[in-house]
Amino acid sequence: MDRRTFLRVSMPATLVGLAGCSGGDGTPTPGATDSPTATPTDTPTESPTPTATDARTDSPTPTESRTPTDTQAPTETRTATDSPTATDTPTATARATPVPDRTVAVGPEGRVVFEPETFTIGVGDTVLWEWASGGHNVSPDDGGQPDGADWAGDDDGTFGSGHTYAYTFDTPGEYSYHCDPHQSIGMRGSFTVE
Repeated sequence: MDRRTFLRVSMPATLVGLAGCSGGDGTPTPGATDSPTATPTDTPTESPTPTATDARTDSPTPTESRTPTDTQAPTETRTATDSPTATDTPTATARATPVPDRTVAVGPEGRVVFEPETFTIGVGDTVLWEWASGGHNVSPDDGGQPDGADWAGDDDGTFGSGHTYAYTFDTPGEYSYHCDPHQSIGMRGSFTVE
């Protein structure tokens, strides 16, 4: 006997049995006897008991869990007016395209040095660092600039040959700097702004 036949045969008997249990208030009626009566039923002996997941149906069964209906994520639609402006991108220089008063070679001839290592410039002068070899940066030492100075260097990573970085110094005093990856082997520099 297959599941569908079993369900068709057993469901009416189950429903009749449940209907008999749900009526009345539990008090005996006149003429009722306390003797049980036996009713013969057809019961398969080796068929598994079906569960709700065993029976297949052709129509969807409602579930207890709720599915959110508003699952749309907002999307950005770009238009012709959504173009970046010059203020969206920070620049590494304090002023636009300064003319250098001093040029410093970074890693000339593959060496781990700044050349010149020390120098003096005037207030308002611009220093241009030019990378002659890769894997270097320019990073101010901790406490390596006078009070009021805001020089951050070009230490957003390391750069390859041909990279340049310029900065105009407006605060007088002593400055010291280094290359982060090569500081421990002596790639350091310093200068004075008078």
